[in-house]
Amino acid sequence: METAKNPNVMPPLRKEEYEALKKSIERKGVLVPIEIDEETGEVLDGHHRQEIATALGIEVPHQMRTFSTQAERTEHALILNLIRRHCDPITWAEAFERLLEVRGVDRGRGARNDKSETSATVAEVAKEIGVSERTARRRLAIHEEVRDDPITKEKVRNGDFESLTQKRVERIGRDKKAAARAAEETYLSEYVVGEAQIKHIDFRNLTVPEASVPLIFTDPPYPGEYLHLWKDLGKWAADALKPGGVLVAYSGQWHLLQVMSSLSEHLDYLWLGSQALPGPSNNLHTIQVTNRWKPILFFGRREEKPTLSWISDLVQSERYEKCTHEWQQSVGPAKYYIERLTKPGDLVVDPFVGGGSFAIAAIEARRSFLGCEINEDSYKRATLRIKEWEESRRLLAELLKED
Repeated sequence: METAKNPNVMPPLRKEEYEALKKSIERKGVLVPIEIDEETGEVLDGHHRQEIATALGIEVPHQMRTFSTQAERTEHALILNLIRRHCDPITWAEAFERLLEVRGVDRGRGARNDKSETSATVAEVAKEIGVSERTARRRLAIHEEVRDDPITKEKVRNGDFESLTQKRVERIGRDKKAAARAAEETYLSEYVVGEAQIKHIDFRNLTVPEASVPLIFTDPPYPGEYLHLWKDLGKWAADALKPGGVLVAYSGQWHLLQVMSSLSEHLDYLWLGSQALPGPSNNLHTIQVTNRWKPILFFGRREEKPTLSWISDLVQSERYEKCTHEWQQSVGPAKYYIERLTKPGDLVVDPFVGGGSFAIAAIEARRSFLGCEINEDSYKRATLRIKEWEESRRLLAELLKED
């Protein structure tokens, strides 16, 4: 039996909540028994009740529980708190997210057009703790809205929903403007600006001369349902890379072993780099890790194992930015690697264009660029972003010329 210590799964009560609970216990005593792990002696539910009752010298009723795994302990404590505790929307959503992680439920973050199975599973978990799926998803949406905005998040915790409303209004306004600009664009299956070319196709249908590409620089989707693409990417890269060419691919951590195994079927592993992430950290409650970096994988052709030109395997991302795509990456680290792994005029290929950051990095580094994006909306947004960026660069050049 696993004997790991059970964590306190919920954040401490705010001062006013703590004082209200204290007054209630002073008047009525402890009405709900404190639950204790029989094996470890840890309090599973009722830390605040125990603390207050002990200080007041009041008897504390308790109930013993037994579990087989640490995950069972955490799951039980989360369910109890979500059912009994009156939480603000952010605290509730954080606990519910953690419960979904413990259960291994994918609620669809980052998934594309896949709602059937995920929605039903989320609905079942929500029903178990006494709320509707709609309520659960609304609270999760509120948390998502302020996830990377600590100031607004704290305001919402304290009941200030006006700040959240304003934030939503601003976001909706930005989305409408972006959609309007995209609607004005003439839709083409191929976009060309200077030495950059982007196609609206599946990368497996992207053709290049065999053994011709010096650098493939890309950011495939991370969720488990896309794992099969990594094997296809490795095969495609093995045919496309020229001798000494390099594949650089960003990856998440959850499926890193499977990703590396898939790429290794056709390529040789060179190195594992990392990109330090900006902004608030991402807390992975299931394994109790605070995530502050992203893996960067370096692979090469088997026929001729390339060197990496004394690059740094640690780069710092710029500020958090997702203006075009939910998986959008920053330009700076990509430009750093492109400049060191290729020569001016060399071709850089991105099979998963997404938000278009790597295309901009290649253009800034004065390299040729070829990319593709299978999602129509992402393709339109990326090409629009590159067009606007190119126009801004042209205007700046004119201003500098006039000065």
